[in-house]
Amino acid sequence: MPLKVRHPFLDLRLLRYMLAVPAMPWCKEKYLERRAMRGVLPDSVLWRPKLSLTSDPVWEGMRCQGLPPFNPMPELSEYVNSERVPMHVGTDMVLFLVNFRPLALNYWLQNLRPASRGLITEDWKNEFAPKARTNAI
Repeated sequence: MPLKVRHPFLDLRLLRYMLAVPAMPWCKEKYLERRAMRGVLPDSVLWRPKLSLTSDPVWEGMRCQGLPPFNPMPELSEYVNSERVPMHVGTDMVLFLVNFRPLALNYWLQNLRPASRGLITEDWKNEFAPKARTNAI
């Protein structure tokens, strides 16, 4: 099963708006984006033709820079045999994307509970803690 990407912080209002926009002419050749960015982006950028990617940017980056250091979290052993995780990029992009899953899971596990790892400070709590709701109009 391939890795599924989720965007939990996507603004649903924007998504609903974009799904309601008629395809013609607004979605053809990035017309809506080009019109919205008129005067903001240079014409050379604004009107250049749309080109598809020739390869996966993550795979290309890893081919050039190598894989990040792999320090498996203890929790990873519940899902993956850490000793069998390939530590090379290889020449097959699809195989790389499959082999990269344990590294992505390990990264997620490393960042899952920042409080238990001493990363959340009192300043952070004060800054980002949920605020008390008021019923003021």
